[in-house]
Order: sequence, then C-alpha cells, then structure tokens
Amino acid sequence: MTLSPPSKAAIAILASAASATAYNAFPYAQPVFRYESFSKLDITSQNIAEEKLGYTPATRNNHGLADIERKGWDNLTSNQRDATSTLGFTQATWDCFINHYEQYSWDELAEEGVQEHYRNLGWDEGYWTHEKEGTPYTDARWWGQLTDTEKLAANKLCYFENNWDKIDMNPNDSFFPYPMPDFRYVPWAELPYVTRLTASA
Repeated sequence: MTLSPPSKAAIAILASAASATAYNAFPYAQPVFRYESFSKLDITSQNIAEEKLGYTPATRNNHGLADIERKGWDNLTSNQRDATSTLGFTQATWDCFINHYEQYSWDELAEEGVQEHYRNLGWDEGYWTHEKEGTPYTDARWWGQLTDTEKLAANKLCYFENNWDKIDMNPNDSFFPYPMPDFRYVPWAELPYVTRLTASA
C-alpha cells in the first residue's frame, strides 16, 4: 500500500493549528472563565464581581479596564483576595493573566523570572520606571503585528490575542454590524498616548 503525501491544504491547516498552539504556551493554566462575557457568568459570580471587586458588566467585558485589574495580588485587600479566590484565581494566575506583573518593580520582575520576557517586548528599566518618556513600540502594535519572538514573550506574561488586543465582549445591541469603536469619537487630545501613537503609525 502506497501512502500519498499530504496535500498543501492539509499542511497549511496543520501549520496553522501548530502556530495557534505555540502562541498559547502559558506558564499557568488559563482561567478561561475570565474570557467569558459577564452575562454568561452564574449569578453568584456576577454578584462577587460587582459587590466585592467593583466590576460593572461593561468593565468586566473589557480586559484591563476595571481598577481592580491594575492591582497585583499583594495590593488586593484580604476581602478582594478571598473574592478572587472564590472565582477561581490564585496569586500566580491573577498576577500573570490579570495584572501581567505590572505592579512589580523592575527588580521584582527579574526575581519572578519574567523580566526577560518584558525585555523581548522592548521594555527596559527606564520605560518601566517612567524615567523614559512613552512606552516601547510593541505597546502600539496589535497582536497580529507582533513578531514570533514577541508573541512567545507575551505568552509568558499571560497575554494572547484577546487580552492583548483588549477584545470587547460587551453585546452589540445597536443596528451596527460591529460594536461602535468609542475611541473614534473622542477628541484627539483626550486619547491615551498609546492610542494616539497607534493611530499615527
């Protein structure tokens, strides 16, 4: 029996699947519940998110928008840590997937073993401590614009396409086919620096 070589289409599909797997190589198990819209959470989880962690449905449906997500685990109150634990987080998954170590000092990043991943995304101590103006070029890039090396570094910081691009999970109840990009209707001077940098590129 002679086996036929795989077709080009089959090879392309396999390569695509392998690529998708390669860019989801996280250091910890992904908390998939964080990437479901607020409406899909059970009532108990919704109540915890709103009453204990200060989310609203809109901020819960946007990665990094809620104030609570700008805090590292050690900066959460004991009640907030209890609430996040009830939702299924650990210190490791919170600091990586939610805060991405942003509350750590530059030296603490090295102690945690993640400083090199930030370096691969263009960060250095000057940017991290705000001694340099602005942020690295990667902050102004969409996931699809990152190099393979940058995507792998981002994965080690628990980023992937949805949370890197800050995909909006809010329902689109308007007559538009897609959610309206609110930032498009904000005065230029009021846009965040990274947004203006991206728009200018």
